[in-house]
Amino acid sequence: MKPITKNFGFAFFFLSCLIVGLTSFAGEIKEEFDSPKLNPKLWKVTTVGRASFKIEKGKLILTSDNVEDGIFLYYIRKYSFLP
Repeated sequence: MKPITKNFGFAFFFLSCLIVGLTSFAGEIKEEFDSPKLNPKLWKVTTVGRASFKIEKGKLILTSDNVEDGIFLYYIRKYSFLP
C-alpha cells in the first residue's frame, strides 16, 4: 500500500486555491453607476497620491498612474441583527 502523503500536498494546495477563489468570487459586486457621483451612504473611496476615479457611461473607472498611487473602493454594508 502506497503512502498518501505524496498526494496530500497537492490536495491541500488545490483545496486552498478553491477556497480562496470562491471567497473572492463571493465578494464581487456588480452595480451600474447612473449618477455622476457616488452615494456616500453606500461607497467610500480612499485615494493615495494622484489616484482618481470617474463615472463614465455607467462605468466606474479607477485610475492610478504610478506604483506609489493607490485607490480603494469600499462598499459600506450595514449589518442588522433584527429581522
